Amino acid sequence: MTYEIKQQIMSLVLEKVPFNGWRQDHLRTSASELGISEALLQNVFPNGVIDLIDFYTFMGDQQMKTALTSEDLQAARIRDRVATAVQTRLEVQSDHMEATRQALAIIVMPAYATRGTRMLYRTVDCIWYSIGDSSTDISFYTKRGLLAAVYASTLMFWLNDRSQDNSDTWSFLRRRIDDVMHIQKLRGSFKPTGKYFPLPLRALCAFATRTK
Repeated sequence: MTYEIKQQIMSLVLEKVPFNGWRQDHLRTSASELGISEALLQNVFPNGVIDLIDFYTFMGDQQMKTALTSEDLQAARIRDRVATAVQTRLEVQSDHMEATRQALAIIVMPAYATRGTRMLYRTVDCIWYSIGDSSTDISFYTKRGLLAAVYASTLMFWLNDRSQDNSDTWSFLRRRIDDVMHIQKLRGSFKPTGKYFPLPLRALCAFATRTK
């Protein structure tokens, strides 16, 4: 029931976000339009807008997971599975690109840096599990760290891409996978360079600064 309430509120808020961002008053107004009391709103989103953004990213992760169930990924190379998953993750929220852009501007704020990092980790963790990764050794963390860098940089590129069908983004994504992850050696030793392995949240902060 709580999940359904969150979805209903989110649907209305997303209609408002493109005009003046993620705002607490949008959250309250949307809840009021649905007949949801202030007490119930406080229960489902106790921390206000940042909880709403967290739920927005969570929904995107779940939509990606659902979409990937229709993909025949088992026979594909790992690098191709990763590329498909990242592309799918971005495409499921392509109708709300501006909402994503404005959400980033909030989660990179110092006050929300830890929360933003958790959201990023959840996304890359969901990607790995969705494409069949079940590692439990040290590579579990290495893979997620490397994919976080790939995902963050691809997300930034995608938000500014004006190519037809985002073809430039998908080319960029595959180059980053080739350069950063060395997917064919995921079970082995990784030696990423500073050039291709930026701190994901720092990269997002730089992006948010440029787009203000």
